[in-house]
Order: sequence, then C-alpha cells, then structure tokens
Amino acid sequence: MNENIETIKAEAPVGIIGTGKMAIGLGTCFAQAGLPLRIGSRDPGNAQQFADRLKLLATERGADSRALSIVGGTVESVLRPCRVIVLAIPTRITNENGNALDGVVDFLARHGDLIRGRNKILVDITYYGPGNFGTPTPPEPFPSALEYHASQFDDSAFLGKGGSTQWACGFKSVMWSSMRDGKTQGIEIAGDEEAKEALAAIILKAEFTPLDCGEVKDAGKVEPGGPQRQAHPQANV
Repeated sequence: MNENIETIKAEAPVGIIGTGKMAIGLGTCFAQAGLPLRIGSRDPGNAQQFADRLKLLATERGADSRALSIVGGTVESVLRPCRVIVLAIPTRITNENGNALDGVVDFLARHGDLIRGRNKILVDITYYGPGNFGTPTPPEPFPSALEYHASQFDDSAFLGKGGSTQWACGFKSVMWSSMRDGKTQGIEIAGDEEAKEALAAIILKAEFTPLDCGEVKDAGKVEPGGPQRQAHPQANV
C-alpha cells in the first residue's frame, strides 16, 4: 500500500459530513478503531453534540475515552484539515424554494471551492435502494451514484482533465447498526485507485474486510437497486 496513504491514516483526521444514522454507525466504528474524527454540519452546535454522542457510544463499546479525538463543527472546519471525507448526507434534499435536489450535487455546489484543487478523497455512501434508483437520480445513463456525482464535479480525477479530487464508494449494503456494533463483514468498494486504498485502510483498521469491485466506471456493481448490481462473491448480501 502507498506509504502516503498510511501516513494519511495515521496522522490526519477522517472527516464525516452529516449526523444521520450512517454517520452514527461509521463514526462509532471509526472511533473504536482509534481514528481521529471531525464531524461537520450546517449547524456546528449540533455537530458537536453529535461528536459527544459518538464518544459515549464508542466508550460504551470498549474504547478508551482518553484516546478519542472527535470534534464537531462547521462543514468548513472539516473540509480544510481532512483529506478523506465521508459524505454521509441525505440522498435527496429540498432547497429553500421547495425544489428537490440531489444531496451530494448540492453539497459540491456549495462547498466545491474548499475541495477543488486540494487533492481530497471523497467517500460516497449514497443509498438509493431497490425501487428508488433513478427517481430522479442518478439520471440515465449513469449506473451508479459514484459515477454520477464524480461527473458533476469539475475537479474529479475521473474526468481525465487533470482534476485532483478522487472518489470512492462503500458501505452501501451494510446496516448502519452493524457498523456501530462492530458486526464485521465484507464491505464492497469501488473508485479511483488511491481513494480505494485510503478507504480500504480505514475499513481494515476498523476490522472489516474491503472487497474491491473496480474503478469508478464499475461502481454500478455495488449499487443496490441499480441496473448493473453484481454482488462481490465474498459480500454478505
């Protein structure tokens, strides 16, 4: 594994944007693994309360409270120091005009300047689920949330235009409570090579098993409800 990836995992905090159930599951799991975390939300006070909750959940499950580093704050306070950022944000949101939007696309539009050109790794955990794929996103011809979202951001390395932002996806076929409670299993991942290495390192540190399912263009294989869904042979699905 790339030595730079190991350095990132050892020294830099992992960012999580969002405070929903998957953020609880992943945050608790990562904290128990000893990873420093930064939690971001539009409401920084809520983010800090969420961070405190993660500390409690992690210590209840055996983590040493003195070793935990979990800080909540603004989205900006996460995007600036963190290289690996988990996008645990709603799949669909409603804007101030009452229009339905894709949550990740809206996030990139609002905060792209803090990502663009900064060599970030974005982890897409968007879950559409059976019956909801393509209604309305991702639109045709995109077979996965990952390829759609990477295509909507002009700094994505996936586009082949010299962009610095790498993408990976994972945690789509695992319950948030399984992550919270440490029910170890295989985690299907796909994406840009360095992003996959970073995500795999996190998954291994949390004592789960990363299952490589290919590049960004192959991410449809891991998309529940998607037209290209093809479970990894070692996946518990």
